[in-house]
Amino acid sequence: MAASPPLGLTDWLSFAASFVFVLLLITSLYFLLRRLAGGRLRAGNDKQIGVIESQSLGNRQRIVLVRAKDREILLGMTMHQISTLATWSADELATSALAGGSIQGPAGGARSHSTLQQLLGSIQNRHKQ
Repeated sequence: MAASPPLGLTDWLSFAASFVFVLLLITSLYFLLRRLAGGRLRAGNDKQIGVIESQSLGNRQRIVLVRAKDREILLGMTMHQISTLATWSADELATSALAGGSIQGPAGGARSHSTLQQLLGSIQNRHKQ
Protein backbone atom coordinates (compact mmCIF):
# COMPACT_ATOMS: atom_id res chain seq x y z
CA MET A 1 0.00 0.00 0.00
CA ALA A 2 1.14 3.45 -0.89
CA ALA A 3 1.09 6.19 1.73
CA SER A 4 -1.28 9.08 1.00
CA PRO A 5 0.34 12.42 0.40
CA PRO A 6 0.12 14.95 3.26
CA LEU A 7 -2.70 17.49 3.18
CA GLY A 8 -1.71 20.83 1.75
CA LEU A 9 -2.90 24.32 2.60
CA THR A 10 -5.56 24.30 -0.14
CA ASP A 11 -7.02 21.06 1.26
CA TRP A 12 -7.31 22.59 4.74
CA LEU A 13 -8.88 25.80 3.36
CA SER A 14 -11.38 23.77 1.36
CA PHE A 15 -12.28 21.74 4.48
CA ALA A 16 -12.68 24.91 6.59
CA ALA A 17 -14.83 26.62 3.94
CA SER A 18 -17.08 23.57 3.67
CA PHE A 19 -17.41 23.40 7.46
CA VAL A 20 -18.34 27.10 7.72
CA PHE A 21 -20.86 26.71 4.89
CA VAL A 22 -22.58 23.80 6.66
CA LEU A 23 -22.71 25.75 9.95
CA LEU A 24 -24.24 28.78 8.19
CA LEU A 25 -26.79 26.55 6.46
CA ILE A 26 -27.83 24.91 9.74
CA THR A 27 -28.08 28.30 11.49
CA SER A 28 -30.17 29.86 8.72
CA LEU A 29 -32.52 26.86 8.64
CA TYR A 30 -32.92 27.07 12.42
CA PHE A 31 -33.94 30.75 12.29
CA LEU A 32 -36.22 30.17 9.30
CA LEU A 33 -38.05 27.32 11.00
CA ARG A 34 -38.32 29.29 14.23
CA ARG A 35 -39.85 32.21 12.38
CA LEU A 36 -42.35 30.03 10.52
CA ALA A 37 -43.37 28.18 13.67
CA GLY A 38 -43.99 31.40 15.61
CA GLY A 39 -45.76 33.38 12.91
CA ARG A 40 -48.83 33.33 10.73
CA LEU A 41 -47.64 30.40 8.64
CA ARG A 42 -47.93 27.88 11.45
CA ALA A 43 -50.34 25.03 10.75
CA GLY A 44 -53.51 24.98 12.86
CA ASN A 45 -53.90 28.75 13.09
CA ASP A 46 -57.48 28.44 14.43
CA LYS A 47 -57.10 30.85 17.31
CA GLN A 48 -60.10 31.07 19.58
CA ILE A 49 -58.98 34.26 21.32
CA GLY A 50 -57.34 37.46 20.12
CA VAL A 51 -56.74 41.07 21.08
CA ILE A 52 -58.61 43.42 18.76
CA GLU A 53 -57.33 46.67 20.22
CA SER A 54 -55.53 47.93 23.32
CA GLN A 55 -55.22 51.39 24.84
CA SER A 56 -52.92 52.53 27.65
CA LEU A 57 -54.68 54.56 30.33
CA GLY A 58 -51.67 55.36 32.46
CA ASN A 59 -48.78 53.77 34.22
CA ARG A 60 -49.46 50.00 34.17
CA GLN A 61 -53.16 50.44 33.36
CA ARG A 62 -54.74 49.34 30.09
CA ILE A 63 -58.10 48.80 28.51
CA VAL A 64 -58.27 45.92 26.05
CA LEU A 65 -60.92 44.79 23.56
CA VAL A 66 -60.69 40.98 23.19
CA ARG A 67 -62.50 38.56 20.88
CA ALA A 68 -63.02 35.10 22.39
CA LYS A 69 -64.90 32.66 20.10
CA ASP A 70 -68.22 34.42 19.44
CA ARG A 71 -67.92 37.12 22.10
CA GLU A 72 -66.17 40.46 22.37
CA ILE A 73 -65.07 41.50 25.85
CA LEU A 74 -63.89 44.91 27.04
CA LEU A 75 -61.35 44.43 29.87
CA GLY A 76 -59.79 46.89 32.29
CA MET A 77 -56.33 45.75 33.33
CA THR A 78 -54.09 46.93 36.16
CA MET A 79 -50.97 45.35 37.60
CA HIS A 80 -52.99 43.37 40.16
CA GLN A 81 -56.45 42.95 38.61
CA ILE A 82 -58.37 42.32 35.39
CA SER A 83 -61.99 43.50 35.31
CA THR A 84 -64.69 42.87 32.72
CA LEU A 85 -66.21 46.19 31.70
CA ALA A 86 -68.58 45.02 28.95
CA THR A 87 -69.33 41.96 26.78
CA TRP A 88 -71.12 41.42 23.47
CA SER A 89 -72.28 38.14 21.94
CA ALA A 90 -72.24 37.17 18.26
CA ASP A 91 -76.00 37.85 18.06
CA GLU A 92 -75.56 41.37 19.41
CA LEU A 93 -72.66 41.98 17.04
CA ALA A 94 -74.67 40.74 14.03
CA THR A 95 -77.63 42.91 15.05
CA SER A 96 -75.24 45.83 15.46
CA ALA A 97 -73.88 45.40 11.94
CA LEU A 98 -77.39 45.38 10.48
CA ALA A 99 -78.57 48.32 12.61
CA GLY A 100 -75.66 50.60 11.75
CA GLY A 101 -73.22 49.93 14.57
CA SER A 102 -75.17 50.69 17.75
CA ILE A 103 -75.35 47.83 20.26
CA GLN A 104 -76.64 47.40 23.78
CA GLY A 105 -74.05 46.80 26.47
CA PRO A 106 -74.65 45.02 29.76
CA ALA A 107 -75.82 48.22 31.50
CA GLY A 108 -78.38 48.91 28.76
CA GLY A 109 -76.64 51.95 27.28
CA ALA A 110 -76.28 52.06 23.51
CA ARG A 111 -72.67 51.87 22.41
CA SER A 112 -70.91 52.38 19.14
CA HIS A 113 -68.95 49.24 18.25
CA SER A 114 -66.61 50.66 15.65
CA THR A 115 -63.60 51.62 17.79
CA LEU A 116 -62.23 51.20 21.27
CA GLN A 117 -62.14 54.97 21.77
CA GLN A 118 -65.88 55.23 21.13
CA LEU A 119 -66.48 52.39 23.60
CA LEU A 120 -64.40 54.18 26.21
CA GLY A 121 -66.24 57.44 25.62
CA SER A 122 -69.64 55.83 26.03
CA ILE A 123 -68.57 54.06 29.23
CA GLN A 124 -67.23 57.34 30.65
CA ASN A 125 -70.49 59.11 29.77
CA ARG A 126 -72.51 56.36 31.46
CA HIS A 127 -70.48 56.68 34.67
CA LYS A 128 -70.76 60.50 34.73
CA GLN A 129 -74.58 60.35 34.65
